[in-house]
Amino acid sequence: IQGACMGGNLRSPEGAVIVRGGVFGTGSCHILSGAHFEASIVNNATVETEGDIIITKEVRDSLLISSSAVIAKRGTILGGCIKAVRGVEAKNIGSDGGVKTIVQLCRPCEASFEYVQLLLNIEKHKEILELLHVHLGPYAEQRAAGVPLAAGYEDKMVHFISKLERVEKSLQYFNEKKAALEQDDTGTEGACVSVSSKLWEGTRILSRGEEQVIQETLNGPLSICYHTDTESIDVDEYREVEEAIVNEEAA
Repeated sequence: IQGACMGGNLRSPEGAVIVRGGVFGTGSCHILSGAHFEASIVNNATVETEGDIIITKEVRDSLLISSSAVIAKRGTILGGCIKAVRGVEAKNIGSDGGVKTIVQLCRPCEASFEYVQLLLNIEKHKEILELLHVHLGPYAEQRAAGVPLAAGYEDKMVHFISKLERVEKSLQYFNEKKAALEQDDTGTEGACVSVSSKLWEGTRILSRGEEQVIQETLNGPLSICYHTDTESIDVDEYREVEEAIVNEEAA
């Protein structure tokens, strides 16, 4: 695309997606590439790729998920959530205004569409369970004990209890499926979040269940890396995140 993408969806399961202008979504804009993705700007959109995501100017309030790397060497990542397996690099990450910005160094499974959907389903089921517990009150925990129900409420409570048990069973299924995807899954070793100018206060760096919230703005060049030997996220010397373009065909 030689110009801009104003909303809508772009899908190229086997090839790259290249937008010479910017991508401007409304929260429902979704781009999927089986290779790599390139654009100058991504604003309020979701981008998922098997290859690198390369941004030349800015990412704002977007969800970027790459099974490779997210690279904006001269650009800024501001707001939203960035997930990548090999690493993330930008000139600036976050802002002085404290806009919530999350960067996650993922294992390969965590960068897959299936895994992301599982997390959404798990979160949705937890919300439903919380509402059902509010409706049921003490009956939610004491239903197996045969607690007597007040007249006129029995049918209603039986309905809610039945729904509660179905949601609990479904949640267990999703959690087991999530655990199966995570089993023996490697990744993140050697991956880092690299910044050449500023890593702003409030930015959250996540990897393998660990989290580091940047307490004060750090001046680059620097890298934030996950170390498997100590299972910790630490500040290191700057490491460049190399591009790994695997498919030059654009859709």
